[in-house]
Amino acid sequence: MSHAPSAPSPTNTGHNPPTVDAAAAAAARQELVDVLSGHALLANVEGDDPQTQWAPWSLRYSGHQFGTFAGQLGDGRAISLLSTPHPEDQETVYELQLKGAGRTPFSRMADGLAVLRSSIREFLCSEAMHALGIPTTRALSLVSLPKLPVERERIESACVLTRVAPSFIRVGNFEAFNPPANMYFFGGGQQPAHLDGLRVLGEWTARRVLRLEGLQEGRAWGRELVLEVARRNARMVAGWQAYGFMHGVINTDKSVAVATRSPFSAMSR
Repeated sequence: MSHAPSAPSPTNTGHNPPTVDAAAAAAARQELVDVLSGHALLANVEGDDPQTQWAPWSLRYSGHQFGTFAGQLGDGRAISLLSTPHPEDQETVYELQLKGAGRTPFSRMADGLAVLRSSIREFLCSEAMHALGIPTTRALSLVSLPKLPVERERIESACVLTRVAPSFIRVGNFEAFNPPANMYFFGGGQQPAHLDGLRVLGEWTARRVLRLEGLQEGRAWGRELVLEVARRNARMVAGWQAYGFMHGVINTDKSVAVATRSPFSAMSR
């Protein structure tokens, strides 16, 4: 991606306000908009050291819907940009994710886009849940793309939502590593079981994401992981119901391990 020119350090002479290079500020703002709208790649793929290389990623997921395994369902129209520690607490990590930035290898037949209408709803709902003290993702930005039409029930305008959470790992990401054998699903994209990948994802989630206490190296983590994910999601949904919100389809493909989804709408009276 392009780099904006460095802005000079603000100076204050007498009672005059600090001055800022307007061109540099505009370039920096445009660079940020390009990244958050999916029009610029934020990555470092130079060199041979994998420890210094990084790039956006997406995760495929499967899931049980209404009690039946539904196969590999896609990527959630989501592309994660980076994971970064909190500047005041290095142990607290936040993941930045774009929703609606386009197709990935896991999109199946979908367009990977989001519409302005539902993106505004998610922005407002997530911020409302945060204000009420209910675990949720946070909305960082909305970038409207009015010249990009999206075909849903009707033609709507596209939008890219940037959201923030400690992690976006779903229960369905685990299921994608261990699907039932000999099953065919419309849309394709199914992959065979990968139990070693399941183990790596589970250990990472248990120790680095959920930070389960008392897990020693080499000890079983599965039971503690399942119970903690169930507890967190139960508290989140109970918080929604206490304030009259709901999602409607909390299947395994919709359940996030750290329980930070935002509700879909308000309950009917």
